[in-house]
Amino acid sequence: AAFLGITDAHGPAHLARAIVEGVAFDVARCLELVAPNATELALAGGGSAHEVWRSVLAAVTGFPVVRRTIDDAASVGARLLVADAKGTPMAVDDVNPVISREVGEARDVEAYTGLRGRSDDAAAAVLRLGR
Repeated sequence: AAFLGITDAHGPAHLARAIVEGVAFDVARCLELVAPNATELALAGGGSAHEVWRSVLAAVTGFPVVRRTIDDAASVGARLLVADAKGTPMAVDDVNPVISREVGEARDVEAYTGLRGRSDDAAAAVLRLGR
C-alpha cells in the first residue's frame, strides 16, 4: 500500500479517509471480477454501522448498500442453519430484515468515477513493486 500525492497539508483525517476510499476501490475491482451481475451490496460486521464507510462504498461501487437489523452475519447464518436442521427453513429476511438501503450521492459517484482510472493505475503500480 502507499499514500500517493500527499503533502504536509494532509493530516490524519485525510489519510484515514484515503484508506477507506482505497479499500472501497478494491471492493469495486473485486466485484467486477467475482460478481459482475451484482445489483447491490449487503453489508455485515462492525464496519456496516459507520456512515462514512457506507457512503463511500456506495459512491465508489455505484451500488446501493443494504444494511440489516443485525450486523453480525455469523449469528444470522447460525440461526438459519439451526432452522434448516430442525426442518423449518427460514429466509434471511425473516431473521434479519433490511433497515436501510443507501445510494451514493450523485456528486460523490461522479467524483469517484473520475478517480477510478487513477486508482486502478496506482493499485497496479503498487502491486508491481512487490514483484
